[in-house]
Amino acid sequence: QFVFLAISGLGVMFLGSWLTKNQDMLRAPVLSRVSGGSISGSDGGGYMSSNLEEGLQDDAKKSSKSSTVFGWIGAIIVNTAFISIVIVSAERSFLGGFIACSIYTILLLVLAQRLDRHLPTDEEWNDNGDSNQSSGQYKSLAGFFYGLSVLALAVAGFLLVMSFPGEDIQIQAIGIIFAAAIPVILVSVYLWTKKSVAPCGFTTYLGVGILGLSIAGIVGDGVNGEIFLKCWFLITSVIWILGLSYLSIVSRSEESQAPISWGLNTGALVFYSVMFIVVELWEDGFGHWIVINVFSFLPLIFVGLLTDRNFIVFLGASGLLIDAWRVCRDWEIIIQFVFLAISGLGVMFLGSWLTKNQDMLRAPVLSRVSGGSISGSDGGGYMSSNLEEGLQDDAKKSSKSSTVFGWIGAIIVNTAFISIVIVSAERSFLGGFIACSIYTILLLVLAQRLDRHLPTDEEWNDNGDSNQSSGQYKSLAGFFYGLSVLALAVAGFLLVMSFPGEDIQIQAIGIIFAAAIPVILVSVYLWTKKSVAPCGFTTYLGVGILGLSIAGIVGDGVNGEIFLKCWFLITSVIWILGLSYLSIVSRSEESQAPISWGLNTGALVFYSVMFIVVELWEDGFGHWIVINVFSFLPLIFVGLLTDRNFIVFLGASGLLIDAWRVCRDWEIIIQFVFLAI
Repeated sequence: QFVFLAISGLGVMFLGSWLTKNQDMLRAPVLSRVSGGSISGSDGGGYMSSNLEEGLQDDAKKSSKSSTVFGWIGAIIVNTAFISIVIVSAERSFLGGFIACSIYTILLLVLAQRLDRHLPTDEEWNDNGDSNQSSGQYKSLAGFFYGLSVLALAVAGFLLVMSFPGEDIQIQAIGIIFAAAIPVILVSVYLWTKKSVAPCGFTTYLGVGILGLSIAGIVGDGVNGEIFLKCWFLITSVIWILGLSYLSIVSRSEESQAPISWGLNTGALVFYSVMFIVVELWEDGFGHWIVINVFSFLPLIFVGLLTDRNFIVFLGASGLLIDAWRVCRDWEIIIQFVFLAISGLGVMFLGSWLTKNQDMLRAPVLSRVSGGSISGSDGGGYMSSNLEEGLQDDAKKSSKSSTVFGWIGAIIVNTAFISIVIVSAERSFLGGFIACSIYTILLLVLAQRLDRHLPTDEEWNDNGDSNQSSGQYKSLAGFFYGLSVLALAVAGFLLVMSFPGEDIQIQAIGIIFAAAIPVILVSVYLWTKKSVAPCGFTTYLGVGILGLSIAGIVGDGVNGEIFLKCWFLITSVIWILGLSYLSIVSRSEESQAPISWGLNTGALVFYSVMFIVVELWEDGFGHWIVINVFSFLPLIFVGLLTDRNFIVFLGASGLLIDAWRVCRDWEIIIQFVFLAI
């Protein structure tokens, strides 16, 4: 198994490398075939008929990023091979596990360095067009291997210590400090400072955590271990967040921001978690809630806004959601609804205000550190020159992190309405229909309000690099539009269920007219008029509801299972082919969003239904041939053609399934070699 998986994994990675260089050649014939096709759009928008040939030639020049998915699939297979051999070796003896894990660590470092050294230069990437994405994804894959190598180093250290004779906890703890904690910290810091490896922001703090646990094991007899660990993780996480926040502000290099982001997010998550334990929130006293808000939620929000980190703002802002639940959990459902709805809208307006005023809040802190500098190597990460100018540039940016409040507010508002819809539906379907209809209207109003009041491109650009914020608020508007379509479907179901009688065929006809057709029509309208991304999913959802309803109508005369298999297989194939064509001929980036949602939805349905149609659980050789030829390979081709990572991943995951199927009954050593290759 090990041999087979190892060989297979390396083979898939080299296939990905070859595809990255030759994907254009594979796409060119199809692109040239559709070069004469066009779909007219409105006002120079989505599907342009002019300059189609030129646009397709531009596509052919791009070095696509979707082929890099093979690198990740190969990495998964290779690591599956080595992890399996490490586990089996460790089960037989800790020393054997240490040797296997050490070899695994070395291999990971070799693979990471190979990827790192053989990456094209920026000039070589740019010669192929918009290919920095592919370069970035292969850098991410190299970082993934570097990060795994550090984790494997930690495991090897543990296994080495566990192989020592005796069971003295203190001696083992001392051994872990020198065999795991210190090596992890040193290697992580080296990779962080020399190569800006993103996961090292996590692994460095992991080493600090292992160090704390080991010290607790050493002094556990004299000091309360629980108190020590609380203090250790609380103090180290605070120092970690403050130090990396400073580095985040003074760093002018985008490359150096990656490990800082990982480190900040790791420290914030540890601090957020340990504060619940330190405050003992389960006691549920009013003072506990005051403390965790003042000393955890609010500081995290401030740090997130200051460093412009979405995840940290989300951790702090999620406290507002917890607060809202805590306040109203014992109230009547109507009062809960009103309170949550008002709270959610309030949080959304707070996010809107912060988006406009975040610069003002950041300015004092930025000015305080404007005189600080950390020297870096070769003009890299932490620059001392022009720091004042860089900080002023930061202050001009309209940050995207404050938009997190919009999402938190949206969650609170939707929690309020979903709870009232559920309670109303439990009392009567007609009441649920009325509540869900009101919910649908409110979602549309909120979406239109966000859509209409978004700043123009000129207004956003006046504030600097703020298209990200604009894009996130457009995403929030799309989220509300998508939810409104889902709520429309639920309202249709509730309306039909409120009809007297239990005739399945009549109910199915009712669902067609009350749910399926409205969902399809509204989705298509929002797709064509506003390019709402989730409508690529909701449109096919309507098609799926239509198929289920037809199966309910003709179920007595036709085998419902066979009909549904054929329905979803045929519609998903037509859906994928149609949207693949639109993806190729569309020159508008905005129109690509719903196409991506639609393609991914259709591909996932096709991928899933093929397992059922082929009846793969029968495990015959012919079944595996069929699903490879008619499912995995076509999905890989479509994904490469349309440059959609998720579709390539679905198809390429078949290679992982194939590898497992071939070697599952083999000896572990043969499995390892096969999977690695």
